[in-house]
Amino acid sequence: MVHLAGRPCRGRGTGVGVLASARLWATLVSGSARRYTAYRATVAAAVLASVVTAVLRAHVALSVTALDVRWTAGRVALVPMMVAGETLIAGSLVVAGCALLFVAPDASMAVSAVSNGAHLAGQYPMAIYDRHLLILLTFVVPVAFVNWQPALYVLSRTDPLGLPTPVRFLAPAVAAVSVAGAAWAWRAGIRHYRSTGS
Repeated sequence: MVHLAGRPCRGRGTGVGVLASARLWATLVSGSARRYTAYRATVAAAVLASVVTAVLRAHVALSVTALDVRWTAGRVALVPMMVAGETLIAGSLVVAGCALLFVAPDASMAVSAVSNGAHLAGQYPMAIYDRHLLILLTFVVPVAFVNWQPALYVLSRTDPLGLPTPVRFLAPAVAAVSVAGAAWAWRAGIRHYRSTGS
């Protein structure tokens, strides 16, 4: 007879049996502390995925030499800031979405739509979007600061919204505000977290 979590479980052959597996699984995932740890692990995995994505996109920094751009110190310094800004902004959107799920667990589809939509919107030049959507992607969900605003400066292009040139350099500040907002949302979500009761 095998004992799991202080309970006897009968099994035949080399395995412990389905009942033992069910009890083992229940033992491993029971308790609100373990659920909280699972949420933390999910957020850590999402942030790690954002970092890996940013590192993989660093190939852009390697291919910039093929562009017909007169490289100045400001343009060279802006390229790594684009990668760092992308990592921080994307990670903060994921953390804020996860924090929302603490208080509204049924909103997973809405959170997924916003995060996937922001990711997809960032893959295209912002100039293809309507002015209203461009304002949303610049000031509400700051996807434009991931690579669009810095790229306008690097490529010497004008901004379709008519924003002044110093805005191109605000990606680190926008990333810092995004991280601070995500940290606030995370703390608020933890404070209002209720166990599922199961």
